[in-house]
Amino acid sequence: MFLRKFRKHLLALVLVILCLIAYDPLKFENTSGDTISARYWPVAILQHHTIYLDPFKTDLKNVNYAALHFGETWIPRTDWGLAVLTIPVYAVAHFLDLGGEEWTHDRISYLSRSNAILIAIGSVLLLYFFLNNFVSPFTAFLSAALFAFGTWNWSMAAQGLTSQSASLLITVLIMIAIWRFCLSPRWPTAALLGLLCAWLWATRPSELPLVFPIIPLLVTRKRLPSFLFAGAILTGLIMLGYNYMYETPYGWRDALMQVNTETSPQDQFWTLNIFPGLLGLLFSPNRGAIVFFPLLLLVPFIWHRYYPIRTLPSLIKNSIRLDFGQWHSSKIVRGIPVDFLTFLIAGTILFLTSISALTFWHSTWSYGARYLYNLLPFTWIFLTLVFQDIIDSINERKLKPPVWLVTLFTLFSLQGVFIHWLGHRNFDIYVWNSKIVDIQDRHAWDFDNLMIPEVIEAGENYKRWPKDALTRLRHYGF
Repeated sequence: MFLRKFRKHLLALVLVILCLIAYDPLKFENTSGDTISARYWPVAILQHHTIYLDPFKTDLKNVNYAALHFGETWIPRTDWGLAVLTIPVYAVAHFLDLGGEEWTHDRISYLSRSNAILIAIGSVLLLYFFLNNFVSPFTAFLSAALFAFGTWNWSMAAQGLTSQSASLLITVLIMIAIWRFCLSPRWPTAALLGLLCAWLWATRPSELPLVFPIIPLLVTRKRLPSFLFAGAILTGLIMLGYNYMYETPYGWRDALMQVNTETSPQDQFWTLNIFPGLLGLLFSPNRGAIVFFPLLLLVPFIWHRYYPIRTLPSLIKNSIRLDFGQWHSSKIVRGIPVDFLTFLIAGTILFLTSISALTFWHSTWSYGARYLYNLLPFTWIFLTLVFQDIIDSINERKLKPPVWLVTLFTLFSLQGVFIHWLGHRNFDIYVWNSKIVDIQDRHAWDFDNLMIPEVIEAGENYKRWPKDALTRLRHYGF
């Protein structure tokens, strides 16, 4: 027992060291204009004692996406849910003078990237320790390392302070709490889930379809009141209090939509025809999982292999009728409650449906289909089980999983590492996107204008960029 614990924690330390080396903390933040408010807002609070971004109006006056402009007041384009993970880090740097005594733009950029790396590594470690409940420490290590270096956790989350990386960390916490709840449905765990889901809503509301399947689990175990009460406290006392400065109870996104409506008509955000979006997210050469997360294409086959208990059509049909009887089972498969697997599968389907319904599902101004990033934790349990079977088959010198599955799993894992190493080295999406004036779905299917070859040809970001953060902000906008 002692040796297993020692080995487990030693592998965790190795993971952290590998991430720190690969994630490059000693570079400027490198994401997009959407993160500008997130990196400057803690400084406004700690140094200038204001919740507005007015102290930076002069330096950032010509930088798009720096803030929302309400008259002469600059209001941050960020959520307090992300601030929970940034203000404490900035506070430590502030009081210990880490990176210098003055809050220069360079210092802010370096610190925001370091903060982002802490969040990204936090997700890796949480996932690693969680996986140890089902597989060997070595398998958990390999699986967590693949998550760290074969997904957007490397090419995006470790680059800067995005709401997506923060919401992914919260999603992993929710997943762990759901697992515990399925094992022991006590009211404190239900209340904790309410707080975590409220935090997710306050960080990135678009990720909520992932956790909607919590409701049947709570209803069948009579814990819905505890969940709602805890969530209502957090959202009522903090969320609405924060949103008052946007003059709308729905936060900065609603304020941004109102501002845009005043200057131009709003496009339609949603469509009932999800099939073009679904096909594009899975197979298009510039946005699809087939390029950026090919392991996702194996997940339905893996579900069939490890989830033989009930048919999904029956589960979906009865859930639509609000008949949640199928959501309550005491059966456990390989140490995992079947109800927990049901939650993961249902959350994956709901979330994939929701992002396919977006009229801008292509997310063309990004490195790949980044909307799929937050889906990763819900698929990783199943992928890890395949990992364990492959390792067991090697040790026993016989192949348990089908040869085609082992072959594709290996090739797709290596492809993920290569693609996201490329994204880490050259996340500069504007190399490809800047040539496209009018972003449309068709660009995701443009075989004559592929993103990946252009990113390879462009070389490393830092050979092109200005050497100071403010000049880069003014010139590039991120």
